[in-house]
Amino acid sequence: MTSASISIDYDLGRSGWSKFTLTVGDRSTKVGAFSYCTDALGDLVRAALAMATGADRAEVRLDLEPDQQWLIFQRANRSSGLGGSCSITVLELEELDGLPQRPGRALLEATARVETIARAVADAAQAVWDRHGADEYNTLWMGDRGFPLSALRALQCALEVEDPAPYESDPDDFVYTTGLEPRQTDD
Repeated sequence: MTSASISIDYDLGRSGWSKFTLTVGDRSTKVGAFSYCTDALGDLVRAALAMATGADRAEVRLDLEPDQQWLIFQRANRSSGLGGSCSITVLELEELDGLPQRPGRALLEATARVETIARAVADAAQAVWDRHGADEYNTLWMGDRGFPLSALRALQCALEVEDPAPYESDPDDFVYTTGLEPRQTDD
C-alpha cells in the first residue's frame, strides 16, 4: 500500500500556547494555538502509541479557550499494530459553557498508514525534545506535566517491532452444520 507522507511541524510557543501544522500528502492544516490546560504533546504521543500498538481509535482534545480542536485517529481496517491504514480527522468545535456544540467543522480529513502517522508524531516530539530539553520545555509550556519522554520512548520502541500476522483461517478448516444432519450409526 502506498501511503501519503505526513509531517508535523510542532511549535512549542511560549507562555503555555503551542501550535502545529499537520501535513498529509498535499493537504495541510494549522492546529492551535492551544493552551496548557491539556497535556497536548503528551496526549498526541500517547494517541500515536495507542494506534501503533493496535487500538482501533484514539482521540486528542486540544483546548483553544473557549473552543476546542480534536484529532481523531480511526483504524480503517482490521489489521493491528503498525499495519494497515488509519483515518485522520481534525475537527474544530465551538464551545459554550464548557460543552462542545456539535457538529464540528472538519479542518482536515485524510487517510495514511498507521506506521507513517506514528513516525511523524515520534519525529515531531523528538524534535521538540532535541530543541528544548526538559527544563526549557517546562518553562515554555507551563503545563501540569513535563515533557512526555516515557511515552515518546515507548512509541519509538513500538515503531521498532511489527506484530506478527494474525492467523488466517482456511474455510476448508471448518465444518458447517445445520444441526439437522442425520446421525451416523454403527450397523
